[in-house]
Amino acid sequence: MSGLSDENASIRLELTDLREQVSALAAAAALQLEAQLAQGPRAAVPVDATPPTEMPAGDVCTQTDFAEDAAAREETAHWQQQLLAVSDWLQTGAALLQDAPGMGRLPPPLT
Repeated sequence: MSGLSDENASIRLELTDLREQVSALAAAAALQLEAQLAQGPRAAVPVDATPPTEMPAGDVCTQTDFAEDAAAREETAHWQQQLLAVSDWLQTGAALLQDAPGMGRLPPPLT
């Protein structure tokens, strides 16, 4: 029985560490999003948006700008997907721990 207690304590510590990592990742994603929004309206283009076929007069743009924007959108989408996957994984782990017999309540997350 002592082995199970040790294992449960270890799992709780891992869960706390993972929660901290998700919080840090969420903060980094928020900073990245803020930085993109601060660059102006071109940085706020949705991930699935396609570049316009015609540019308005007076707006100078190069093909590499579109490629860089597309790469930035793809990277943002990738990290959003990763953040959601980790969040789902943590929620599943927390649910499993709460449903385990004799587990009781988990300690509150560290802030």
